[in-house]
Amino acid sequence: MSAEKNLKSRVSVALATWAKTSSAHIEVFSKNNGTINFQQRYVFGELSNGIRVVQLPGVKDNSYPPQKKSFSMIKFMYDFYINK
Repeated sequence: MSAEKNLKSRVSVALATWAKTSSAHIEVFSKNNGTINFQQRYVFGELSNGIRVVQLPGVKDNSYPPQKKSFSMIKFMYDFYINK
């Protein structure tokens, strides 16, 4: 999870350290940029290094503590990965 302003730097550091030796599937969760529509619950983007960015609906980037972002991320994982 990251704020949009920190996405590139945090992902770069992760890829240079623990993620380069990991075989894990990596996705980054961030705020909704406002392009979401009613047919599409989640908006997906991609950083230049191929990491997928999941923009969560109704999540403000600067709210603290980040409970809504955390619970929205768990909901996303349930929706997309429960049967895998």
